[in-house]
Amino acid sequence: MTGLINRNLKIYFKDPVVVSTSLFGALIVLVLYVLFLADVMTIGISEFMGDEAKPFVFTWVFSGMISIVSFTSTFGAFISIVSDKVLKIEKDILSSPLPRWKISGAYLIAAVVIGIIMSIAVYAFALGYLAIIGAPATAFSFSIIIKTIGLIVLSTLSNTAILLCLALAIKTTNAFAGLTAIFSASLGFFTGTYVQIGIMPKVAQGMIKLFPLSHSALLLRKVMLQPYFDGPAFAGAPVEVINEVKANMGFNFIVGGEILPTWVSIVVTVGVFAIFSILAVVITLKKKK
Repeated sequence: MTGLINRNLKIYFKDPVVVSTSLFGALIVLVLYVLFLADVMTIGISEFMGDEAKPFVFTWVFSGMISIVSFTSTFGAFISIVSDKVLKIEKDILSSPLPRWKISGAYLIAAVVIGIIMSIAVYAFALGYLAIIGAPATAFSFSIIIKTIGLIVLSTLSNTAILLCLALAIKTTNAFAGLTAIFSASLGFFTGTYVQIGIMPKVAQGMIKLFPLSHSALLLRKVMLQPYFDGPAFAGAPVEVINEVKANMGFNFIVGGEILPTWVSIVVTVGVFAIFSILAVVITLKKKK
């Protein structure tokens, strides 16, 4: 099993095209905000946040980017499953003495490792960028960093389980490439990162709140943005304004006029991992030698 995990890791990291496409969706978001959108958002909140407005906006942006990368990089890791099918290597693997659940486990573990590495790399870049633009010291506290890394692991596990089931159904590399392009272009919307969730139509907001990855993004925002809400940045702002900012930026999900409890997002993320992990094992067990 260890050998199969190492093989899958090498297939991913030795292919610069796969690695770069895994980051493409997040890079779209970063470019949009660096060149166009950040100044617009900053103007709206700078009257009470002052110099912390820009770091606040980019902290929000990076929380969305991390959630996107935790999805796209794990999907990119499953190129090994598709290539094994196309090259008929899958038959050799399935005919080996290795139990079927270990085969699924090897693909799953490799993808989780890749997703965590790539997401933490983006987080490290985010911390460096935020330090340059003047984010408050509390944004770099040990507890914030540990919590963020913990959520990266949780988000990656959830995404990997879903994507393993999807990868097992893909038959060609062209289909895989097509889905990669779709994910790269659309995940910024489904995580509420291209546009603030609160200013979208109600139907779009409902769609986003049903998407599992949006709950991972919400949990990351709650940790990464909390230092700003607890600090002097919002000290002089009315409660109504703070609540509006939290709802608009996806820090809180409003369902039926009430704030969705954080534990619900945690249950959604953990539950998706458990359900789709079991489903992936069942799919693998049904494959004939």
